[in-house]
Amino acid sequence: MKYWAIGIGIAVLIGIILVANWPEKAEAAPAIPDGSPAPTPATGTAPSTGTTSSTLNTGLILAKGSKGAEVRELQSQLNARGASPVIVVDGVFGKLTEIALKAVTGTDRITLAALPGKVATTTPRPQEQVLVDEIYNDITCVFCIRKVDLYTTLLTMNDSQFIRAALYWNLMYQPKTNETLPVAIAGESASINAEFFNVKKQLANRFKTLSLK
Repeated sequence: MKYWAIGIGIAVLIGIILVANWPEKAEAAPAIPDGSPAPTPATGTAPSTGTTSSTLNTGLILAKGSKGAEVRELQSQLNARGASPVIVVDGVFGKLTEIALKAVTGTDRITLAALPGKVATTTPRPQEQVLVDEIYNDITCVFCIRKVDLYTTLLTMNDSQFIRAALYWNLMYQPKTNETLPVAIAGESASINAEFFNVKKQLANRFKTLSLK
């Protein structure tokens, strides 16, 4: 009887020790220092580090050497206005952007605010620009018979268009040919015929009258 009572006592004592040292089902959350923000539950998405787009600074003066979103917008707008050759929209204001800007606006620097409203890509280009592009392609085609009608069309343009055509050539093609439009046409002799010679002579007289060299 004595041994039975001792056994019960020992069993109770072991039970108390086991209960006291039994592990918790979950660890308690670590304490958060005073003044620190509470942790945000994970959602599987990284927190935003900033806005995905910025507001364009329409008052920023853009010129050769400028870079950024404003330049990309300017390049897009110049392309929409018929920049030739088409500008790569890379956000870097380089030589081609400068040439296109001069051809479209007559200046080498501008703000987005100074540009008219956005232009759709279907806006037709000025006739004199299209014509000068075709004349350049015609002159630089070594084995082609000259398209006299191009030069005749130039001859029939009014003075304003005629001057703009000469200026557009100087901006776009003089850097490539090292020649002004009057010089380029005067020096053209490939597959020349009487009709082309006569048109060239009339163009030379008109260039001289308008003091275009």
